[in-house]
Amino acid sequence: MIVKPKVSLPAPFVSGVDENNNIDKNTLTENIVVMVPRYQSVSEGDLVKIYFGVHEKNYIITAANINRAILVEFLPTDISAGVYDVRYEVTDGAGNTVESVKLSLTVTEGSSPSAKPAAPFVEGASGDQLDLSSLTEGKLTVDIPSDNGNLQTGDGITVVISDGTTQHKSTHLVVQDVNPHHVVFSTSLFGAGIYQIYYIRNRNGVEQTSAVLTLHFLTQIKPLPLPIMPQAIDGVIALNELTEDVVVEIPVYSGVAVGDIIQIWVGGVKVTPHIVVQSTLKIHIQTISPEIINSGQQGVYYTVTRLDGSLLGSSPQLEVTFARKLFLSEAMLTGEIDGKLDIADLNTPYIEMVVPKWEGISRGDEIHGFIGNIEAVPHVVVKDILDHHTLHFDKEKFLPESYSVSYEVVPVNGQPSVISPKRQVQFVSTYIVTPEVQSVLDRINAGAKFSLLNDKGEHLVSQDYISHLNNVESPLCFGKGNAFVFYKSAGRFYAVDTHKPTPFLFAMYLTNPYYPKFYDGWIMVSNKDMEILGGDFYIDFEYAGKVNNKIFFVVKTSKGYWTFGRHVVDPTKNKYAEILFVGERESAVKVTVAFC
Repeated sequence: MIVKPKVSLPAPFVSGVDENNNIDKNTLTENIVVMVPRYQSVSEGDLVKIYFGVHEKNYIITAANINRAILVEFLPTDISAGVYDVRYEVTDGAGNTVESVKLSLTVTEGSSPSAKPAAPFVEGASGDQLDLSSLTEGKLTVDIPSDNGNLQTGDGITVVISDGTTQHKSTHLVVQDVNPHHVVFSTSLFGAGIYQIYYIRNRNGVEQTSAVLTLHFLTQIKPLPLPIMPQAIDGVIALNELTEDVVVEIPVYSGVAVGDIIQIWVGGVKVTPHIVVQSTLKIHIQTISPEIINSGQQGVYYTVTRLDGSLLGSSPQLEVTFARKLFLSEAMLTGEIDGKLDIADLNTPYIEMVVPKWEGISRGDEIHGFIGNIEAVPHVVVKDILDHHTLHFDKEKFLPESYSVSYEVVPVNGQPSVISPKRQVQFVSTYIVTPEVQSVLDRINAGAKFSLLNDKGEHLVSQDYISHLNNVESPLCFGKGNAFVFYKSAGRFYAVDTHKPTPFLFAMYLTNPYYPKFYDGWIMVSNKDMEILGGDFYIDFEYAGKVNNKIFFVVKTSKGYWTFGRHVVDPTKNKYAEILFVGERESAVKVTVAFC
């Protein structure tokens, strides 16, 4: 493979370079960075060599960095004063090497003052506070970093601590290389208040002021009494049951004074400060809108700050559970009318539950829907506060019978879950009577009887046996007294008893074939179960019948024998007939009707 050489490589860029292509090392606060722009025809495996005079860095182009600019760093301590050519060269996979345009620059040191000195820090400070009473031997120590050239031997430093009115200064000469450099003040110089600490560095006659550190000096942090939540019952406040704002009471504390600022915190929420206007009050009351309080267990505490900005103290934390009681409405099923749902009439493979918005809903709440003991999959997590949320159930799991409909809400804040009111919905399956089905029904109602034939037109059951079945009103007998018509609708098979207004599923649940599920005394089997049975299956009429008002019969499938009911079957003695289906014929089960 021929690899074309790279062309038109522009000059690199260098950080810290002024308009005259000069770098003053004393102005640098970080390493010198050379950037190679993304060049033409860049390819994985390219070797890029970057030169800063005689100093060299290598860089390999990979899939991860191919679209990035190349950045390499050189230490200022490695680059002495002088004139340098900065350039790079690229060698591709074929060994072709191309050089970039050179950038010539001059490096100096000491010709200008260095960058702004770093801020000092104070030993013993915690965050933005310093408890003066905690300092040992009455010493306040200011530390000044001397690394990265911040301080050098011979520098003069003047440390300033100011509260805006009075300045306390201490001037020193740096005579040895230590890090940090310590400057000590007496704590007796300071009271409670807000102070700014900084220093002025004099290097070769040039003065520069450092960054400023601001600290809150405390004379003593006093323990304050717990806040009181009068609306809490057993540590719980139901926010959406309140008729007023949440009340926080602050008991009188030692040293209370007019102008004290009481800052209350509820969890991570900062409440509008309360200002003490009368120091003789035994209790101070602050009200909080429930809308700004998050549900769940929250710590409630307060701090007291003086007029001069000094912190008097902070209270212990009171644990309170803020709850929003849930008021749930009943769920509805899409398509139900007057408490009935026609599952055969649904044009979706699922049943949809509609859950209306409830009082106390929060983002992150979980909704679990139930129809009977079947749960919606998946459950719903509230992402947005909507007028309603929907859950879906597999339609194939339900039969034409009555089911309880409800849902459970699991609050995101850890409150106990709540179950909605339950309601009963009658599932029905209205079928469409095709002309073929109606023809069979008409002839049955006119007194005709029919038997089952095989593909050759031969009777699979004797007329005497058919008469016997009719006489005992077996569920498998055919005639005016008790007729069975099978049909298919919406992908499922149904059986119609001419004496019952509602069709039922004809199916057998194979999870436990010895305890079939009955509906009004009939065995149910869904189309899905028919597929499990292997498509064609057959009923043994010699063993079919009723025992104690329960149906039993034997089914032979491509997957073996299944016994339903109470009789053990001897497969060698069985005779089999095709099951009777009338109507739509989108099934592997054949339909044969013969009238007699």
